[in-house]
Amino acid sequence: MIRKWHAWWALVSMFTVAGLTIRFSIAACSETSKSELADWSAKRQQVARSHTFIWNVAGMLHIPKEAVWGNMISTLLIAQKILEQKISSASEQVNWWKYNISMINPPQMDLFASGISENYIITNSPHIVHIAAYRERLASYEATDKIAETFEVYFQNELVVHLRNQGSVVADIALHPAGTVSMGDPFETFIGPAFLVFLAGVPPLCMFAGSEKDWQLVATTPDEWVYERKTPDNWELELHVSRIHKGAPKSLLMRRTGAQFYWNVLQFTQIDGQWFPLEIEMIYEYYDLTTPATREDIEKILENYIVKDDNGREQAIVSLPLHRCSRPSMSRRRYMLVSAKPASTACFTLPQGTFVRDWRLSGGNLWHKGNGIVVEYTWEGFLPDLETLNQKAHAK
Repeated sequence: MIRKWHAWWALVSMFTVAGLTIRFSIAACSETSKSELADWSAKRQQVARSHTFIWNVAGMLHIPKEAVWGNMISTLLIAQKILEQKISSASEQVNWWKYNISMINPPQMDLFASGISENYIITNSPHIVHIAAYRERLASYEATDKIAETFEVYFQNELVVHLRNQGSVVADIALHPAGTVSMGDPFETFIGPAFLVFLAGVPPLCMFAGSEKDWQLVATTPDEWVYERKTPDNWELELHVSRIHKGAPKSLLMRRTGAQFYWNVLQFTQIDGQWFPLEIEMIYEYYDLTTPATREDIEKILENYIVKDDNGREQAIVSLPLHRCSRPSMSRRRYMLVSAKPASTACFTLPQGTFVRDWRLSGGNLWHKGNGIVVEYTWEGFLPDLETLNQKAHAK
């Protein structure tokens, strides 16, 4: 009996010591790995900041039919909010709804679109990252016809400037105290922190305004380090860094409620002695909103759309149940690096008279909450300071 007890205690002790050893090894390795990774990342960034990268992208899209219907209805709800300021008559609003509902057809099958192409020219310099983008997107949710659009993004220290042509050039300007190159473009979903890490050479541990202390090393092998982190916006990140390729990002899983991104490097290449992704696959899954209400249900709702308030005035009120789809929508992209050559210095200029939407008073909230304070003005050749911008905001 004594022998059995001693044998059991020895077994427990062995596993306890092993557990402590593993935890100690990971903890000791964590600081070493971060120091080594920081050194590798600095060398990669030095090379990246003197190159122009050209990426070609092929993509496909799958949207479940219930999500397509939900997007149609959501579009009408958004349009209604805008029109409420222009259409004062409740009966006119009802007529607007009846007409638009009669013009859309509930989808009978899921939407599949392939052959969606994109192109990104990323020009790096020591202080500015410039992205010139060409992209195709679906013309509507009811067909697979595609329309092309172009835009430009400039990242400079705390500033990001997003330019697009909407008949005339429109510039959106935002500010993030932690530096915009680590946060991505708040005006474009697919040019986020991961995009800049995998395609532009930004150090992996910097993404989402991070630093080395924000990441926890959870696994280590001779081939890779695996880090985890949770951002203030509740993104759960699992980052795999290749030790074989001197700290180049290997894969990234980003998850939070209703959405998931997965980046995976399929091939690497060397540029000036440093490793960079050559071919990347990105999969984005998200759960759109939908409504169980059919067109007939909405038409019945419209029959009781007009109500009277306490003063006897007519009001138009519509309420439709919305919930997340049971099936995810999916976007899949394959990025291929087709050129990497020494860059000329990137510079930023706005044409005189450009229409500007300035979001700098919102600070980081524009990234974290998706909205904020915007001040509109015409570009006169210089960026107003924040005090002047605040005065413009309160002068409305």
